[in-house]
Amino acid sequence: MKKLFKSLSVVLVAFVMVLGLSSNVYAADNTLVYSGKEEGFGFGGSEYTPTDFFHNFKGVMPGDELDENVSILNDASDCSEIKVYIKNIVHDENENPMSPNVDLEEENEVTMNDFLNQLTMTITSGGNTIYSGSAYIQGMNEYIYLGTLQKGESLDLNIHLSVPIELGNEYAYRVGEVDWSFVSEAFTYETINVSKTWKGDNKKNRPTSVDVQLYKDGKEDEVIQLSQDNNWTYKFDHLSDEYEWTVKEINVDSNYNVSYKIKGDNVEIINKRKKGTNTGVQSNTGLYIGLLGISALVIIVLIVYRRKQNS
Repeated sequence: MKKLFKSLSVVLVAFVMVLGLSSNVYAADNTLVYSGKEEGFGFGGSEYTPTDFFHNFKGVMPGDELDENVSILNDASDCSEIKVYIKNIVHDENENPMSPNVDLEEENEVTMNDFLNQLTMTITSGGNTIYSGSAYIQGMNEYIYLGTLQKGESLDLNIHLSVPIELGNEYAYRVGEVDWSFVSEAFTYETINVSKTWKGDNKKNRPTSVDVQLYKDGKEDEVIQLSQDNNWTYKFDHLSDEYEWTVKEINVDSNYNVSYKIKGDNVEIINKRKKGTNTGVQSNTGLYIGLLGISALVIIVLIVYRRKQNS
């Protein structure tokens, strides 16, 4: 039943901040959309760089307290869920230089980082603080787990930027760029739907429940119980693609033979009453026959007794 995959998708987005500089306004949807293992993430850009994902921090002024809300949406049809992580990537002169439209004449990495260090940034998700500190983010050198998204689910991030009011004129028209790397880990899980079918018996005589063992690469894993309470069905899901999964009924009633019918993700466990074993109907019939025999014997005894009295 192995048919699963786990794949990674990485996207690098730019967080561009501009102090006191007018900027064209873009009607951008701040949603990072994951479309599938082949397509990966999609989003819009800005006049500064095609990877600019944040649009609310242009033309900021001293004393500003600004917020930007962004969403990550799992819009994929080829996976069950994705796990999302975030990491900061610092600019340097070699491996990750500044974007051309950010690298203005008066701007370089030293002045940019100095500017970003004057600002305070807080990133939260679901009420949890992911990062709080300088906008020149140095506290996310390792990937941080954001959450798990099922198909159609989204995850919201809030970015709060605080600009000190005492920021001097020497920072006017400064531009800062921070790169964030988002990683999605996509999973498609195997599902095994187990159902029970009874044949050749009477409901009054069958067991009230049966045990089904799940095996991981042939080794015992979870045991579940099928009964009338769960309509003799159960769904094993979120089964990792690293193993081969099988199921088997255990502790089988000695009056039944067990067989299995497998179709796709569905496993039908069939319990058929063995021939020659008593069912509820057969037992009652035998009882009736026995009672009739006893009645006939009593009648015969009475007849013989009366004849003796008349002789």
